Parts: sequence; structure tokens; C-alpha cells
Amino acid sequence: MGHGLYRPVWAQARLADGRRVSVIAFVAETTHPQYRATDELNAVAADVAMASGPLGSNREYLTRLDDALARWGIHDPHVSDLVQRVKVRVW
Repeated sequence: MGHGLYRPVWAQARLADGRRVSVIAFVAETTHPQYRATDELNAVAADVAMASGPLGSNREYLTRLDDALARWGIHDPHVSDLVQRVKVRVW
């Protein structure tokens, strides 16, 4: 967020039990010079494998996200697949 690529947005979400809760989402600014308009996982994995900033590497953030989701009993196949594709590139 420090570079202006993402902006925080408050939104409503519905939980599996039907409750609605307030959540914060980070929305990419599509006009930002660092925005990459692709959802093709191999291209994203290549970017994540190489990207880093003042707060650390993207691959570390991604693996911590995957670990945190697992601790909460949440499996996000998109995140897990991306972790595996990044590992092939850097580990």
C-alpha cells in the first residue's frame, strides 16, 4: 500500500453461516505503473518469485498467507497453487 498500488476499501461479506460482517479489502489501482493485468498463474508466479520491497519478499508474504489460512482451517486452492508455482522457481 505504501506505493499506492492498492487502496483499502471497507465492504460487506457473508460468512458460511449466513452472518454479514464488515471486511477490509485491498483493491489494485489499475492505472498504477506497477499494476500487471494478468491472472495467468505462471506469469503471476514469476512476478511473485522475484518481487520484494522494504517489508520483505512477495514469496515470503505469499507463504505466510497460505500458512495463516491453513491455521484458520481455510484452504484457498488459488493461493496454494500459486505457492507451489513460486516454489518451483525459487526453492
